[in-house]
Amino acid sequence: MGWGLFIMNKEIVKTITTDINNIVSLADLKQHLFIDFTADDSLIESYRAAAIDYCENYTGKRLIERQYKITDTADDKGNIKLYDIPIQSIDEIKIGDETVDTYKLENQTNILSKISGLLSGREYTITYTSGYKPDDIPPVLIHAIKLIVGTYYTQRSDILFNRGIDTKAADRLLNLGSIC
Repeated sequence: MGWGLFIMNKEIVKTITTDINNIVSLADLKQHLFIDFTADDSLIESYRAAAIDYCENYTGKRLIERQYKITDTADDKGNIKLYDIPIQSIDEIKIGDETVDTYKLENQTNILSKISGLLSGREYTITYTSGYKPDDIPPVLIHAIKLIVGTYYTQRSDILFNRGIDTKAADRLLNLGSIC
């Protein structure tokens, strides 16, 4: 009920940052990899998408701006925990058919509290936008993406043969990125 890992219904309403080239450009990645030819561009782009997913899953932070919609039931305190951080905006809160305007967002914990009319057991729908704007992504996360792409690129035969890959350096950066 809202606090657990299982949310009744969560959907991505829309993706706002649609061009991942705004996060780390192909040119930046090729410079990082010391590559000046185009034959591997599509491969590098696929590794970039996988690296962004890896960073998002590792840190719990959204590098791509998305709008989410959650339908759930309030906990016993009438609070809502939002897991997709950083939160950019609360776009709408509805309890039943009524739109709610009064609430408090605790930025450190991403808990919505003091929501007028939200009592324990009542169903709510919240629409919110989370994720970094491309220019606001912490540099440590950008560097982690570059390291992961580099790892995928240089160890691609290990990926193909399911031997595993070493992401320890990127993981250390992502631990730092988790607290940014």
